[in-house]
Amino acid sequence: MTNLSTAKFSITVGQGPGTGSPWIVKVHRKMFFGKRRVSSDWFLSQEQAEQFGRDIVKSLQRDGNLVELKTRHPGWTLRRAIP
Repeated sequence: MTNLSTAKFSITVGQGPGTGSPWIVKVHRKMFFGKRRVSSDWFLSQEQAEQFGRDIVKSLQRDGNLVELKTRHPGWTLRRAIP
């Protein structure tokens, strides 16, 4: 599991329990007494999930808001890996 962070957000990249489970990228907004999940995206490969997590961190550090996360359609973003 990989944990990435910005000033206001926490991004977690990990795999669900079980063999062959998808990789999940969760974005949480840090709050005073905890955190609130903003989005959750699922991927077939670890490389895709980690790249997506790094891209989200860059976007949030640049803008610092959720405009990009809210304008896209979150959820299943499974893509076959290009050999």
